[in-house]
Amino acid sequence: MFFDRHNQKNSSEKEASGDITCTSCFGNNNRCGCDCGCPGQGATGPRGATGPMGPVGPRGCPGVTGPMGPRGCQGSVGPAGPMGPQGEPGMPGVMGPAGEAGPAGATGSTGPTGPAGATGPTGLAGATGPVGATGPAGPAGSAGPTGPAGEVGPTGPAGATGPTGPAGATGPAGPAGEAGPTGPTGATGPTGPAGATGPTGPAGATGPTGPVGADGPIGPTGPAPTPAAAVADATGTEDAVTQLNTLLANLRAAGILQS
Repeated sequence: MFFDRHNQKNSSEKEASGDITCTSCFGNNNRCGCDCGCPGQGATGPRGATGPMGPVGPRGCPGVTGPMGPRGCQGSVGPAGPMGPQGEPGMPGVMGPAGEAGPAGATGSTGPTGPAGATGPTGLAGATGPVGATGPAGPAGSAGPTGPAGEVGPTGPAGATGPTGPAGATGPAGPAGEAGPTGPTGATGPTGPAGATGPTGPAGATGPTGPVGADGPIGPTGPAPTPAAAVADATGTEDAVTQLNTLLANLRAAGILQS
């Protein structure tokens, strides 16, 4: 609309441009104070040669606004303005009803098994939980039948006799026992008659000392004592007493230790 009014205005001004001075004066009854001085409009004569530009005359009165001209051509689209601020998000729409479930598709073929993944690192050991309460002891089971005695294994070779250990220290003497009660005094027998004292004989001469005899031959060595059966070493305080008693029994059986 702005372009139409502008074009119409220009068209009216162009139409009235040939007689704008006089029209302005007559239309205003020469009340504008201009120096137009138009007595009347005669026939237009031929245009003479353009003379030199004269001095600028006084400013004339503004002309009458002409009718609006025809609508001009549409101008080119101007550049897009900057984007305005984003509006507030709208309210969420109402969820529509759920559609009907479609038919199940056919089962596809099983794909090839992929390679086994690398084994991950072993996780840290978890904390040890608290020890639970001890449950009640169950009833003792019945004793099973005694199995048959195993065959006696062959006697192993006698081991070498170990060196004799040093004699142990003499223990302290025990306390003296109490004196027993004194027995009754027996009856005194009769005194016999005193015999006659015989004469004292002369002292005999002391004989010479005889030579020392030669040492006799050393007798044969007696048979070696039979070694006692071997006993396994004790593995703890639980079986130490059992192994010691077994060793003492073996020494007595071999005649090395008195019963």
